[in-house]
Amino acid sequence: MICANLMLRGGGAVLLLLVLSGQPDLLQYLGANASRQAINLHLAFNAVLALAALGLIHPLSALSAKLITSASDKETNTLAEISALDPNALDRPGRGLDSTARELLRMGQKIEGMLNATGPLYDHWDSAAATAIREQDKTVKKIHFEIKLYLAQLGRGGLDEDLGKRSMELAGISTALEAASDTIVRSLLTLAKRRESEGVAFSEVGRDEINDFLDRVQGNVHLALNVMMNQNPAEARDLVEAKEKVRAVEQKLQRNHLGRLREGLAESIETSSIHQETLRSLKQINTAFSMVGYPILARTGDLLKSRLS
Repeated sequence: MICANLMLRGGGAVLLLLVLSGQPDLLQYLGANASRQAINLHLAFNAVLALAALGLIHPLSALSAKLITSASDKETNTLAEISALDPNALDRPGRGLDSTARELLRMGQKIEGMLNATGPLYDHWDSAAATAIREQDKTVKKIHFEIKLYLAQLGRGGLDEDLGKRSMELAGISTALEAASDTIVRSLLTLAKRRESEGVAFSEVGRDEINDFLDRVQGNVHLALNVMMNQNPAEARDLVEAKEKVRAVEQKLQRNHLGRLREGLAESIETSSIHQETLRSLKQINTAFSMVGYPILARTGDLLKSRLS
């Protein structure tokens, strides 16, 4: 409101000055002397401004709010894109690897947001949301490239065995997460758009299955991000074990779908390939995030004690 008032008064004052500079004789109608003219000009200006404000204050308030919000959003986005990769830590590999782990967490959080935003598109396609997801994928690919470059720079001076192994683990996780982002854009977005373009709908049972499976994968993605932060072996084991559970559930859901096809359910027939490819893609995303747990279990020896290896 303050900004809108400033715009209205400032604009009115400029306009008044332009008019008076072109026709100074108008001042004589406001009084016989300079002091009376100044007082009457001030009163007349405020009266005209009040009338004009009745029709302009709301549009100007909206415009000023939009300008302020846009500037604020731009500043926020700039801050959000600051990389955790520390160029000053290149001569201290341990600290450099810690900053890489932080950047991997940022990468994973972006992919989690992409996955969460993709689910609703299977019900109602939103081009703006799809564009935002694709733009986020570009950011993820940029982060992946920067991580690979940073790790290569860290290794130029030579790393001891433990640091070298950790560097390889982080590079592997980065590759897996980038593949998950790619699956969201190349597969899930394409399938959601295809359903909308073909004008088909999932059967009620089929849509529930996809929703439940998506919820399961989203839960495992969230767990993976927690494991990236806390490096907890118990949670890492849960994450890796969840990979096998997801694989078993996906196979069961594929069998259920084939059963509906045999029964001749029209919706299942129309959306068959979309349904099956969606399940496979979600399983791939889950597998990518499960890679976070393997290095932790390898260090604790759990992989050697179980079938997880």
